[in-house]
Amino acid sequence: MECHVCGKPASKEIILEGARVWVCGDCAKYGRVVSAPKKIIVKSDALPRQEIVLVQDFGKIVRNAREKTGFERKELAEKIFVREHELAKIEAGELAPEEKVARKLEHALGIKLFETVEAGKGKPEKKKAGGLTLGDVVELKKE
Repeated sequence: MECHVCGKPASKEIILEGARVWVCGDCAKYGRVVSAPKKIIVKSDALPRQEIVLVQDFGKIVRNAREKTGFERKELAEKIFVREHELAKIEAGELAPEEKVARKLEHALGIKLFETVEAGKGKPEKKKAGGLTLGDVVELKKE
């Protein structure tokens, strides 16, 4: 866990301007110490880094589950407090739902829209703005 003030490893929980935050020993002087847990050492290499990502075919899953449960699109949209056209775009796969909306859909329809993947193995990283680079196009030949 990182210090919420400076980013170093956190070791104490304090009250800082009315909020409970974890801080390092140096930053603990800025608030009132609530707890100082025993030393916990977690090696970063010990646990694989994981990310929670939206499943690929979320639109199809939402549409099929809605039809299976018997909800009309308008009904479901009202139930989860989104606009009907937004739900239609989500079902068509044109719009990825925000996490809050996706969680509401999961609850209302009894489905799973998120999956856990190892960091770097889920969605491909976005390339820099500007499209292709010369390295993407050129193929070197030895003479």
